[in-house]
Amino acid sequence: MQLKRLVFSLLVVILILSATSVAVFAAEPATFDIAVETTSTADAEGDLLVKPGDRIDVSITITNNPGVSMLEFVVAYDSEALTLNGTPEGYIYNFTNGKITHDVNAGTIRFVSDMGATANLTAEGVVAKLSFTVKKSFHGDSAVTLTRVNAINKDWSVVEYTSDALDFSCHTLGEAVVTEPACGVEGNTTQKCTVEGCDYAVVT
Repeated sequence: MQLKRLVFSLLVVILILSATSVAVFAAEPATFDIAVETTSTADAEGDLLVKPGDRIDVSITITNNPGVSMLEFVVAYDSEALTLNGTPEGYIYNFTNGKITHDVNAGTIRFVSDMGATANLTAEGVVAKLSFTVKKSFHGDSAVTLTRVNAINKDWSVVEYTSDALDFSCHTLGEAVVTEPACGVEGNTTQKCTVEGCDYAVVT
């Protein structure tokens, strides 16, 4: 009899633990990734190297989308480094019936999708495109970032996210200096920044 009670008690404990585990698992928030990306040329280390006057084409992309019905995000840029070209465009989510606003003084572009979505959209890829020109007066490091992201699903639950920024460096490189290979020395080509006091150089 005692053995039956012991077995019954163990089964009750196992059922409680199982139910708790399922509840904890179900409570984990869904997460998507949103990133600032570019097809512009990067240097050998994978960093984006530009010079004054260059154009930077930027895409905001979403991956690992668990389902979002309404999306808002703000793209921030340094208005002393970049000038926005043309009109930003939004895709996948209905920004046409939502809103895209540009504050040139703050250096922000806000995208708000249509609030009327009743289903979760799981599409992935490019959700916005922008283009910038590097100002001729700019030299140094800067970035295009996502300063605010709000996403909800059709049940009005918050969808969590992770985000990545686009970092870039602006330098004016001088003429290439070629060092021929010699005994025990590998040859290379060096381009140094021509801005006074800057020690940035590209060695290939």
